[in-house]
Amino acid sequence: MLVYQTMSSKLLSDQTCIETDDPRSICISNSSIDDISNNIGILVFVLAVAAVVYFAIATRQTVHNYLIMSSNTSDYQTKRMKAIAKRKVIVKPRKLHDNALRKKLERKSFWVRREELREAELQDEELFKKPLPLLEDCPICFERMPTLASGSVYMTCCGKVVCSGCAHAPVYDNQGNKVDNQKCSFCRTSWYTSEKEYIARLEKRAEVGDAEAIHFLGCYYFYAQRGFPRDRTKALELLHRAAELGFAKAYYTIGLDFEAVANEKKARHYFELAAMKGCTSARYNLGNSENRSKNTNRAVRHYMIAVRDGHYKSLNQIQRLYKNNQATKDEYTKALRLYQEYLGEIKCDQRDQAAAANDKYRYY
Repeated sequence: MLVYQTMSSKLLSDQTCIETDDPRSICISNSSIDDISNNIGILVFVLAVAAVVYFAIATRQTVHNYLIMSSNTSDYQTKRMKAIAKRKVIVKPRKLHDNALRKKLERKSFWVRREELREAELQDEELFKKPLPLLEDCPICFERMPTLASGSVYMTCCGKVVCSGCAHAPVYDNQGNKVDNQKCSFCRTSWYTSEKEYIARLEKRAEVGDAEAIHFLGCYYFYAQRGFPRDRTKALELLHRAAELGFAKAYYTIGLDFEAVANEKKARHYFELAAMKGCTSARYNLGNSENRSKNTNRAVRHYMIAVRDGHYKSLNQIQRLYKNNQATKDEYTKALRLYQEYLGEIKCDQRDQAAAANDKYRYY
């Protein structure tokens, strides 16, 4: 191998000649080599920085996604440490995680509130809808049945509910002759003669699924009446059974039970169930509850529905609200008109005679 020196000693100091089999020699400047080395170093450094940044971003995003997937804020730190352990890196706590999770929970609560609001609107629509009459027309005179409890009588012999006028009216035989008045106005069965016979008839009616008879037995257990022991569990069992069979007053009685033990939430729930089925006493209680909560408009709406079905206490409440400037004159006028319309539907001479003869037959 021959090395040809074609430059001066000064030029040789700046060049490097490489020996080859070629008769010519290759000479490369030392400054060029240094430039290439510097460029390669910069490129390697940039690639290394890019790799570190990418790895850091990927790690942060993985941990971030893992944390915000859970809405259980109590396990936040535990889940965060597990996520860090999986990536085997150390991530400093950042407020971004907390804010992202908080925003997600806020969005979730917004939709929850929206659904709850919609459910409340539907419930109000059902609650304030005009209910069906609580009782059917009297099976004897076919007049509208009074809503006042003393305006109707339950017959334990046949399970029929007749108005106070028909219960008090004299009974005639097939020939039109007046007979003993101590008989059922509907089935002509003689009245019970003892408390034991009354309970036996009531239990017999309950066995065949008579909802009102079941309700009576539940009330007797609840209030410890007619020789029944005080048994709240048995009473609630019977009342729930009567309510499932369609007797609205059973829901009202259950509500009274929860009201007695200061469980306002459950009491209101059962009052609403009873009110939607036409129980005016439950509607009156709901109106009083809204009035105590300063929701006067809702209270008046409840009272107005109860007045339309003949609840005179609700009429008195509207009158009181009107005197206190909490109800308008139009609302009070409408309540008076509705109550007069109700009286026009239930009043008759036979019921007036019964009410005059005995106060237990008062029907308004």
